[in-house]
Amino acid sequence: ADGFGTVIDLAAELERPGDASGRWVSFPMLDLLPPPADTLDQAVAAIEPARRQGTVLVCCALGFQRSATVVARWLVATGRSRTPAQARKQLAASGRPVHLQVGLDEPA
Repeated sequence: ADGFGTVIDLAAELERPGDASGRWVSFPMLDLLPPPADTLDQAVAAIEPARRQGTVLVCCALGFQRSATVVARWLVATGRSRTPAQARKQLAASGRPVHLQVGLDEPA
């Protein structure tokens, strides 16, 4: 987490490392379960203000479902992607596996 201005942590099962520096914002979500809509919306809304303050890391324990879902929604909300499917393709282009939450994991 060092080197990032803000960490947006989505892992309910992990705690902030004691030696982590920078701003740490937690929106706990359980893996493999649909997150509460308000928690998901809050996490998405936190990205843009954090970007204005520096670099941002959106993370969860495995890095391919919760974080991908939040970033995909942010891509759509900010007009960087037109659809959830397009956002998924953008994220998958990084070469990492991407599995979005129910309702977002649709064919491209």
